[in-house]
This record gives sequence, C-alpha cells and structure tokens, in this order.
Amino acid sequence: MYYRAVAATSTGLSQLFTNMIGTLAVILVTAAFIGGSDLMTRLFGSKNKWKTAVFFGVLGGIFGIYGTMSGIRLEGAIISVRDIGPMLAGFTGGPFGGLIAGFIAGLHRFLTGILSSTKTPEIEVSYACVIATISIGFMCGILSLKFNELLGYFSTHSGTASGRHDDNKSLSAHNYC
Repeated sequence: MYYRAVAATSTGLSQLFTNMIGTLAVILVTAAFIGGSDLMTRLFGSKNKWKTAVFFGVLGGIFGIYGTMSGIRLEGAIISVRDIGPMLAGFTGGPFGGLIAGFIAGLHRFLTGILSSTKTPEIEVSYACVIATISIGFMCGILSLKFNELLGYFSTHSGTASGRHDDNKSLSAHNYC
C-alpha cells in the first residue's frame, strides 16, 4: 500500500524513530498553530462547545489518519503515531471530540488492516487498534474534564494560607502585619 517496510535492524529502527518524530512534529506544530489562535472562538463562539468538539474531533481524526499513513510496517504491524490525533482531540474537544477522532482514525486503521492483508493475526491486530484508538481519545477527554475541574477548584480555593480570601482586601503584606 503506502507504507514502507522496515527490517528490524539498527538502521531500520533509526529510520523508524526519525519518521515518527517527523510525523509527530508536523501534527504538533499544526495543532499548536490552530489551538494557539483565536480562530475557534471567532468561528464557533464560546457557547457552542459541541461544534468545537466536532471540529476538533474531525481534525484529530485527520491527524490520526495522517499518523497511520506515515507509519512504517514492521513484521505485519504498522508502527505509527496514530493515537496523537485522538489524544489532542480529547484534550481540546472533550470526550465527545476524542470519541469522534478515535472513531475516524480507528476506522481508517481497521480498513487498512483488512484491505491490505488476508492473514488472521493482522486482522485481529486491526480490531485491537480500533479499540485502543477510540479508548485513548475518550480517556483523554475525561482527563481534560477532570483537569479543568481541578483547575477550577484551585482557582476558587486560593487565597490565604487558611483557605479564606477576602475580596475587599489586597493580598499585600501590610494587611496581615
């Protein structure tokens, strides 16, 4: 298909890591560019979280497909960074975005495994890849929600050492001396 076969030698492993780091760099730079701009807020507004989740889900799925396509076939398996797309979608779009990205990237990997091989072990690996890709997107979405709850907890419980904060006073030293 469009995957390169690599022998399990030191040169092959070096090529494998170089390829994976290059693919990862492309995905992360693109994601940082999109995530670092206010493009999402201008397109969807701050109230349309489901539209943002769908957008990041589809974008993460595309990143997952790119990660699979740039992977290297090694002894029947595709070594790739496919899970980075659903992970990013889960962290930016929540569990729903992670599920969408995981489903898109997992379905592509599944079809790649079925269409490129008639061997039973490779088809079984395709099933495992689908489950893992969907799961990682969803779990990163759950982690994102929990992380945001934790940040909210710390921002509402910050203040003095006793945990109380009087909004009418500044936190300068002369108020406590």
